Amino acid sequence: MANSLIRLVIRDYVLTLDQVQWIVGVLSNEHSELRSLQLHMHTLSCDLFDLLATKLPRLYHLELCFHSLVSNDDGSPNYYYDPYTEKAQAFVTDMTDRRYPEWALRHLTVRPLYHRSER
Repeated sequence: MANSLIRLVIRDYVLTLDQVQWIVGVLSNEHSELRSLQLHMHTLSCDLFDLLATKLPRLYHLELCFHSLVSNDDGSPNYYYDPYTEKAQAFVTDMTDRRYPEWALRHLTVRPLYHRSER
């Protein structure tokens, strides 16, 4: 039986990479119809993009909100988003070299996640 879910939005909970791996593991199979995904992440990493491109190749629309940027998500905290930090620069540099030719993605939104209580 094919999955009928075409859109998944998780905005009221901020996820870790491990949690996204579990969710994607449940959703990814050759019959997956998922085309749109919106997530709030603690950390935006190159590992996340690699995971989504590999496991959800038919994904067309992706919206990611994040607290911090890192190149590789090793689980260590990076609480400060600053485009000039070393970790953010490593993320941008590493993403520059990545290509996902088999990924159907056409709409991508990436933005920092700010809560009023943090500002």
